[in-house]
Amino acid sequence: MSQHRHVVNALGVKDRPRPSSIPSVSFLEADIKGIVFPHDDLQYLRQVPYPVIGFNGSTIRPEGSLVLQVRIDEGAAVRDVMTKFLMVDVPLVYNAIVSRTMIHEVQAVVSTYHLTMIYISNNGFPERVRGSQTMARECYMTALKQPCRQPSMDSVS
Repeated sequence: MSQHRHVVNALGVKDRPRPSSIPSVSFLEADIKGIVFPHDDLQYLRQVPYPVIGFNGSTIRPEGSLVLQVRIDEGAAVRDVMTKFLMVDVPLVYNAIVSRTMIHEVQAVVSTYHLTMIYISNNGFPERVRGSQTMARECYMTALKQPCRQPSMDSVS
């Protein structure tokens, strides 16, 4: 089981500043254009019979795998692909790590030197996704600041 810690605000309820106004928010039918429902797919989580070796060499048992639709870019450059993700309970600065199989599926070539991935769009033309050197540096610095969490005995084989 992972531990959760809550940060308690030192100010009392009466001492907290109140917003001057609270705007109304509403969503339109157009806001869900292109969304495939249901998109809360966790009931489709499949057991994984093998461990995964982490970046630090530790062995982690995935909570399961899940196949989700991934959309790269938009407009004429769009590429849609169904991709298998392994769900793991480890602290990372990444939300997802692109697998070799997804790179292969979108016929991509990755250049870390150029911080660019060239892939083939749904229309059959080469398109580019560029990384951000600033964002990559921020993720790296965030990772360095995170305390190293040891996996629980339940997750290690």
